[in-house]
Order: sequence, then C-alpha cells, then structure tokens
Amino acid sequence: MLRKTFLLLIASLFALSVNTQAQENETSSVDVEDATYDESLDNAFVVSDPKCRVGLGPKVGANYSLGQIHQNANFNVQNGFGYQAGLVLNAHFGRRSISSRGGTGWFGLQVEGLYSKKSVVINEAKHDFQSYEIPFMLQLYLAPRFYIEAGPTFMGYFKYSTTAKEPQEMIFTPGKIDTFDVMLSVGLGYKSRSGFMLGARYNIGHLELAGDFPITTSTVMISMGWAINMVK
Repeated sequence: MLRKTFLLLIASLFALSVNTQAQENETSSVDVEDATYDESLDNAFVVSDPKCRVGLGPKVGANYSLGQIHQNANFNVQNGFGYQAGLVLNAHFGRRSISSRGGTGWFGLQVEGLYSKKSVVINEAKHDFQSYEIPFMLQLYLAPRFYIEAGPTFMGYFKYSTTAKEPQEMIFTPGKIDTFDVMLSVGLGYKSRSGFMLGARYNIGHLELAGDFPITTSTVMISMGWAINMVK
C-alpha cells in the first residue's frame, strides 16, 4: 500500500511538472512584469528579474514512523503516524537557458525549521516523541518545477510520552532517551512559480532510541507548503 502511494505521488508530480513546463513554453520566456523600460533604447524592454528566486513560508505535513530492530530482541514493534509543521526557506538559482526567466536553473537549496511528532507502538504501548528537525536539502531540478533532493537533517527529541501503564511496559525513561541524531534525507517534490510546494521525503534514522535499546526509527514524510517569493 505504501509503495503504491509513493508511485502514485511520483507519477502525479511528474505529470504536473510536464504540464507546467508545456504551458511555460507556450508563452514568452520573459513577461512584461519581469522587465523594465529603458528610455535610452528605442522602445526596448530590458530583463530585470533576478537570477535567484528566494521564498519563505509555512509548511505542514504528515509522517509515518518505521521502527527497525537491529538485534535479536523480544519486542513487537508497529509503525505509527504523526505530523510536522514549521517554516521553509527555499532558493532556486540561475536560469535554465539564456532566454529563461530567473529561478529556473538546475540547482536549489532548501532549509527548514520543523516541529515533528512521531509515534511507534512497542509491545502494544504507544510511544510519542516530539522533536525539532532542521533539514539542509540540496535540490536538483530535473525540470523547471520538478526536483529531487538530498541532504542531512539535524534532529533532537525534547519531549516523550507513553500510554504504558505497567512497569514492564515502561521501556523508556526520559533521562535515558538519546536526544540527538543526524539523519540522511532524500526526497522529491514540485514547486510552482508562485511558491506552492508538494513533496515526499524519506529520513533514515541512525540513533537507537534509548541506551542499549536496539531500535531506530526512520520516517516517510508527505508535505505541502507555500514559499512566498521574497526576491522578485
């Protein structure tokens, strides 16, 4: 089911990107709103749009935590759903060609500050972890609006809660939880010229949740956001 959802998302983003690129090719590469009139020339417009588009705005989404046991252990681990919210700063550099508009080049950079809540079920008890996440993602635009991305995500837990009631269910205690991890993140996404974004990302966790407890969590994230253009 999860694999089918990812394939559908990839196909949808690719179709949206191709359609957007076709629409842009039907119009002039430089709009009047992106140009200034120069009286020193004979009725000529001079391109003035910047080579880099920078946007800042909100981002929200859902995550699906994948618990992974790395040693033989008598734990029943089930995956769980959570959510995320925060701010995103996106920069899209350069031009696709000499005649292209600014912010249509091959490379981009995205930095985010996120609050994230993750959940896993271990031995029928639900464990919730609240954390901050700071991804630094280098983006490669396969088309002017469609990109793949990769980079590190710095994460730290700051709150833990559980539904466990019995002492034998108390797997974690706040003082023993490892609080910091650097995850490898890979993903894909779509960003319109106005700044609307859709994306999917996979965060590969390396941190064991607590001391000698042999379980790490990775997350699948699906998100949407709006990076309002700051440079026009």
